[in-house]
Amino acid sequence: MATAAEIRAELEGVRASVVQANQQAEQVSQEVNEALERQRLRREVDDVRNTLSKSNAFIETLSSYRRAVDEDRAGSPGQVSPLPPMHHPLGQHSGTSSMMDCKQAVSTGTFEWQIAGMTWLSDAIGQASEIYAEADDLLTVGPVSLVLFYCPDSTTRLGQRDDAPVYATLAARVVNVEDDIDDITAIR
Repeated sequence: MATAAEIRAELEGVRASVVQANQQAEQVSQEVNEALERQRLRREVDDVRNTLSKSNAFIETLSSYRRAVDEDRAGSPGQVSPLPPMHHPLGQHSGTSSMMDCKQAVSTGTFEWQIAGMTWLSDAIGQASEIYAEADDLLTVGPVSLVLFYCPDSTTRLGQRDDAPVYATLAARVVNVEDDIDDITAIR
C-alpha cells in the first residue's frame, strides 16, 4: 500500500497533467478559432472573386454590345439606343425597369436528321470502322456551320478538348465560323 507522501506526489503529478491538458486544450481551441477565421476569409475571398467575375462579365457584355452597335448589328440605326441596365456592386441597391430585345441578334435554323434502322446502327458503325454516325449535311445558322453526330455508346471517348476527354451521344460540333464574326454568345 502507498504511503500518504506517495499519494500526495501522485496527486500533484495528476494535477500537473490536468493543468498541462487544460493549456493544450486552450491552445488547440485557439488553433480551431484561427482555422475558422481562415475558412471565413477564404469564403469572403470567394465571394469577392465571384463579384469581380460578374463585373468582368458585365464589362465584356457591354463591350460586345458596343461593338455590335458600332457594326449596326444591335441598337436602332438612326435612333439613340439605350444601354443595357447597369450592374451595381454588392451593397448598392437601386430600382428601375428596362427591356432589351435579345431576338435582334439571334439567328435560328432547323435541321431534321432521321436515322432509319436505329437497332442496326451500332453494327453499321462498327462495320464502317467508325465510332459514331455523322450527318451528311451541315446545319448553318447565321455565321456558324455545325455537323451533327450520334454515338450509340456514351462511354466511347470521341476526342479531347482543353486536355479533357469528350464523350457524347447526340452532339453538334462547330466546323466553320465566318471570319467577320467577333464572338458566339451561345448555341442552344
